[in-house]
Amino acid sequence: MSYEVSITRKGYIVVDGVNHVEEKEAVEHALNLALQNGADVPISFASMMWVVSAIKKPGGIVVPAPSGLSLVSQLKAVPAAPSPGASFLEMTPADLTADPSALFNAIQNTSYRGVMLHAGTYDASSLSPTRSGTASDPVWVMSYPGEEAWLDFGGSGGNINQHSDYLYWHRLGFKNAAKGRGGSSWTIGVYGAHSRAIYCSFEDSNGTPYMVLENNDNWGLRCASYWSNSAAVDTPGDVDGFSASCNNAYGESNGFSGCLVLNSCDDGIDAWKSFKTIIEGCFLIRVGFKPDGSDWGGDGNGLKLGPGISSGGTWTYPDSSMWYRTDLTARWNLVVYPKTSVLTPNAGANQDVRSNTLVGSVLKEYDAGGAPEPLPAGNIAYAILRNNLLHAGSLSRTGSSPSHEVTNSWDIAGFTTADADFLSTVEPTYADVVGKMGDTIFDMMTTGAFKDLYRLAAGAPEIGAATDLGDGHIDLGAYMAG
Repeated sequence: MSYEVSITRKGYIVVDGVNHVEEKEAVEHALNLALQNGADVPISFASMMWVVSAIKKPGGIVVPAPSGLSLVSQLKAVPAAPSPGASFLEMTPADLTADPSALFNAIQNTSYRGVMLHAGTYDASSLSPTRSGTASDPVWVMSYPGEEAWLDFGGSGGNINQHSDYLYWHRLGFKNAAKGRGGSSWTIGVYGAHSRAIYCSFEDSNGTPYMVLENNDNWGLRCASYWSNSAAVDTPGDVDGFSASCNNAYGESNGFSGCLVLNSCDDGIDAWKSFKTIIEGCFLIRVGFKPDGSDWGGDGNGLKLGPGISSGGTWTYPDSSMWYRTDLTARWNLVVYPKTSVLTPNAGANQDVRSNTLVGSVLKEYDAGGAPEPLPAGNIAYAILRNNLLHAGSLSRTGSSPSHEVTNSWDIAGFTTADADFLSTVEPTYADVVGKMGDTIFDMMTTGAFKDLYRLAAGAPEIGAATDLGDGHIDLGAYMAG
């Protein structure tokens, strides 16, 4: 039995037990509630940029959705920030000036749930926190609610090496970290598990802003990285916007959700040497280029995927005979005019790449690469590419392309797009985001000035009934008006 949900910007979604997997995950719980015993009940679930307007029940009965139902994001949920109180230490910039170790000592102090930083710029130095929280009570390092705190490492080369679990960085700004260290360094390098960077902004870092080096379940949520570069070192490059490249150590189920990368030196998000990484709802813009349009000197890939580890290296997949397997997911991302490629798979296997909007440059198509061919029996495939939209770019197929492709723009005969088919082609610039926190930037990209960036306008272009989802249009790319 199939159900249809009428939604703005997406047309109809057909949900059944087999196809349209991501849509099924997004709506099946709500449909179950709405259809239970024929009753209409309030629905609350998440789906990126969707607003349900009606539910068509079996038999063609259309039921209006409950009033006020707004589905803002199917992205990974953001933990609710705690409120001030006696369980949190509070700091001002003067406290850190008086005692450079004050922030480290505050994080380590087990008498408190964490530390809240009042507004201002903090003269920061390197930190290596080791205190861990728990799933029910993580350690918080955050701006005081309603205020904005920035940690400025001042070009000293300072950065953060986190050797702890359940440590949450919330709505903080980071400037000038890892100066002179280059791509082997980072602003926050995570060695522990279950860490979160939430609504954080990373500005002018000479190391990858938030880099998962080891372990599991570490996430960057609604963060922003701009002007990440290694220009202060002899060899430019190797500084990504964000990275889950696990430092030759096994780690899995890490991810980035709803993040912006603008003008990073090397790659937008680097998932090479990672396993079960999820990259979803991210905005990767002008990767590999400086704000003035000149070349940083790095690789310049928007989404860099890849095998668990290159052959002969340290295995990140538990079974070393499957070093090429990643089980990686990239969905609902918007990649705009990177220097080299919108997406490069690096021959990783079991990659699920769907509903991404890829603008400009080259899409490096999936091929055998260094992985064995044919692949071993079982549920291993090179990739599933589905409902991706490639605009103003080209395909680069260098091998046998054994990926499973379904209704991508390049699979549809006669499908073409022009800039005029999109509601907007105006990109954010460094000047638009500099000095802003991650939550403000995320709002700019999803509900504000840049919400229509490379969003297909209704009816442009028309797609035949054989490939549509119910309204004459295919559910193509990261989002679609309809």
